[in-house]
Amino acid sequence: MLKKIILFLPLLLYAGPPMLSDDPDVPDYGEFEINFASEFERGESRTLTIPIVDFNYGIFPNVQFTVESGYMWEGGQNDFGATEIALKYNFYCNDIFSIALYPHYIFYANDSLFKESNSWEMMLPMRFKLSENLSLVSNLTYLKPLGEQSHSEFGSYLEYEQESSSYYLEGYWEEELEAKDRLLVNLGYLHEFYEGLAFIGSVGYEVQSSQLRATFGYLGMQVSF
Repeated sequence: MLKKIILFLPLLLYAGPPMLSDDPDVPDYGEFEINFASEFERGESRTLTIPIVDFNYGIFPNVQFTVESGYMWEGGQNDFGATEIALKYNFYCNDIFSIALYPHYIFYANDSLFKESNSWEMMLPMRFKLSENLSLVSNLTYLKPLGEQSHSEFGSYLEYEQESSSYYLEGYWEEELEAKDRLLVNLGYLHEFYEGLAFIGSVGYEVQSSQLRATFGYLGMQVSF
């Protein structure tokens, strides 16, 4: 049961809030973007990750530095989960198409109750501008847990922007090495109250899984300055 939660957590925690897939966008040089959030998952058991702090900073033009971590609660157990360190390089961007390289290193504290093998990830997020208000974001991920077999994930979502709000519809596929591949659907919403402060949230469901299908969600605030 606990292993299922641990395997599922990286898919939820290390993504592009409020969606599971990441986009190629980066903060401007010298700009901060910080997400304060919580996540839940309800399947064979219930788990809550709160607080989650997702810190992003534009360290160079078109380059984002990321540190992200969260505190997990599952049954009578609670402890820090995984921590992510990453760099995102948006190396090509125009009015219609943009693409980035996004390598991650994910590790667990030595004394964490939820310790699993550390891993490397390489993401390739892309954005296709379909119209003035509609975009398609796709993200291909290659994961290599240390000492374990590599696998891949693919996510894609439509984003519709209307005034101060954005609406998201996502599908996410995760390769399972020894079981049925996992397929998830996710709905998301962002509302910008004013420049630099926005609400972000999503809710999703596993439509295909080798285990009990889970419901999951994300809720938080995004601050940029």
